[in-house]
Amino acid sequence: MGFWKKIFGGGSTKEEQTQEPVVTEEKAAVETTPASTPAPEPEAVAVEPAEEGATSAEAEVAAEEEPEPAEATATSEPVSSAPAPTAIVPVTEAETNGSVLVVAEVTDGALNTGSLSAVTVARNIAASDGVDFHIVVAGSGVESVGDDLAKYGAKSVLVVSNDGLDHYLAAPFGEALAGVARALGSSFVVGVASTFGKDLLPRIAVRLGAGMISEAIELRDKENGKHVFRRPMWAGNVLADVQATTAVTVVSVRGTDFDKAASVDDASPVEVQTPTLADTGAQSFVQFAKTESERPELTEASVVVAGGRGLKDSENFYEIMEPLADSMEAAIGASRAAVDAGFCPNDFQVGQTGKVVAPDLYVAVAISGAIQHLAGMKNSKTIVAINKDEEAPIFQIADYGLVTDAFKASPEFAEKVAGARQ
Repeated sequence: MGFWKKIFGGGSTKEEQTQEPVVTEEKAAVETTPASTPAPEPEAVAVEPAEEGATSAEAEVAAEEEPEPAEATATSEPVSSAPAPTAIVPVTEAETNGSVLVVAEVTDGALNTGSLSAVTVARNIAASDGVDFHIVVAGSGVESVGDDLAKYGAKSVLVVSNDGLDHYLAAPFGEALAGVARALGSSFVVGVASTFGKDLLPRIAVRLGAGMISEAIELRDKENGKHVFRRPMWAGNVLADVQATTAVTVVSVRGTDFDKAASVDDASPVEVQTPTLADTGAQSFVQFAKTESERPELTEASVVVAGGRGLKDSENFYEIMEPLADSMEAAIGASRAAVDAGFCPNDFQVGQTGKVVAPDLYVAVAISGAIQHLAGMKNSKTIVAINKDEEAPIFQIADYGLVTDAFKASPEFAEKVAGARQ
């Protein structure tokens, strides 16, 4: 069956192996530092207001198309707000009071627990600035979600309820939640960089004339009185410290990089609002094609087993991965190569242009470890790799590696795990 080996990477720890270079800014040039050299503390980079419809997923696609990073230009002048299309809503100068607003996400009528990572970030900003934070949830019949959110120490929980918000559409959700931020005078709007957040938060930023910071992974110390956020670029090969110079900052955070907020004893007051919704124009809801599965949700699972192109075809993919997932009560993921080859649906995809996960255990089967895949799973607490190529990049970040044929090792692995759990 081959042999297990502990991946030491020349004696360095896992954290040292994944040490990322950091963007620094000097004379308007982007400079990266090799991982072997201690990374200097980066200076803050001004972020321009978001354009309507811009998402971090689009930025990732652009990053894949460009072989080298473009030069970054810094300016000490405030960045002007990008005008929103007048057919939707004009940008207005926001009057702010420093407060923080968390946009919570609902899935199938229940709170998406990933939103609690955004609550953690909001708490930290509010505590640093000595201000309040609020939570808003929008939808139809989501009052019970508001009650659930009342446990997390917000100054208030706002439930934006309207039958027109029964299904997500960008225009009504964007205008309704931007209206809440205006009414509260919020200086920060924070949400999770999920599919929902990547589509909605830039639209809120446009309506508020706000700077947009996408997929933040760390809240840094302030510089010049402004909060600084760290975010990955170029599939995580570069880390940039950025801040917005606008009165309002909209931030999407990677839920896997922040702890979920714990509940508190005192309940927050819950207020239900019924706003007038924006005209959706030619946009209308048709249907939501949901993938039904009895397995855990990929981004929420504590154990993930993922298959790669080395499994050769769809039949082999499920024949190998399903028993392994069953033995561990795990979610099933896949590399982009496996998805593009048609082995499994695209909602299985883990990586830069797929889902970002950080489970307690991640088992990579026949995955070579392209940088785009590593960007979506390298924060997993324990990584196990099964691959017959001992030079595969996945072994550079794995905690444990098995160098052997996955078709032989995976079924035996699943059998041993299932037996141990009985």
